[in-house]
Amino acid sequence: LEIADAMIAARRDINGAFEQPLVIGDKTNFAPCDADGVGFSRTPRDVMDLIFLRRGAMMGGFFPEGLRGVLTALGG
Repeated sequence: LEIADAMIAARRDINGAFEQPLVIGDKTNFAPCDADGVGFSRTPRDVMDLIFLRRGAMMGGFFPEGLRGVLTALGG
C-alpha cells in the first residue's frame, strides 16, 4: 500500500490538475486519459520520476538500484 500511495503522489505531482484517481466509482482506472480517451504524454524524465517515485531521482521506487541504458541517458 505504501508503494501505491507513493505512485499516486508522484502521478499527482507530475500530472497536476490532470491527475485522476486509481479508482473511479467501482472501476479501477489504470490508464488515466482525457475526456477523448487520449493518454497523457510524458517525457522520459516524467516516466523516470514516476517509476522512481520522486522528481529528479535516478534510483528508488520500483527500481531501488536504478536503471541503465537509453532511458536513463535521456532522463538524466
